[in-house]
Amino acid sequence: MSRFPLQGVAKKLAFVFVAIATAGVAVTGCSAPQEKAASTTPSNYDEYNALYADWRTKYIECARRYGADAKISADGEGIDKPYAKGRPLSEEGLDADCIKEVGKEPPLPPADESYFHGLYALLQESATCLRSKGFRVSEAPSEDVWVETYSGTSWYPWLEIMNTGGDADAALRACPQPKPMDIERKGKEWAATKG
Repeated sequence: MSRFPLQGVAKKLAFVFVAIATAGVAVTGCSAPQEKAASTTPSNYDEYNALYADWRTKYIECARRYGADAKISADGEGIDKPYAKGRPLSEEGLDADCIKEVGKEPPLPPADESYFHGLYALLQESATCLRSKGFRVSEAPSEDVWVETYSGTSWYPWLEIMNTGGDADAALRACPQPKPMDIERKGKEWAATKG
């Protein structure tokens, strides 16, 4: 999963789902990738953001050497123009030679129960925001049911809007998706009340 400006609503909506689903993916690098992977899996989003910023800088430098006009995206979270036209691409949609040189982006921290409770709480807030802006969003299942049965098809306001023919791009602009660091923080708040 990459944090590039995403093309298409489905990819935009997939960010949080993919962030959760891909936790634990191995990192590869140009030297001793397997040993490096085990030692660089972050335990939280502060660590991930530091690893990602370092990786992104190296990737951008590499992509520019191959003719890309790569740069940090306007939101500061991704990469604009991550490869030059005609370059071979990796399965992640990045410059294949740069992935060989600098490795894949770092894996996301593992998602635990508190993370899902944090996501649920922020999705509830987002659903309220979306309804206040005139978007139709159904009521969520109970928190316990949602957390216990979470999957890529679970209740998720923006996907619901998209799947029912609504303007998901407008919904994303009106009420952006929660960011993983905010989900993690909210999950820690939930865990603190349970301890």
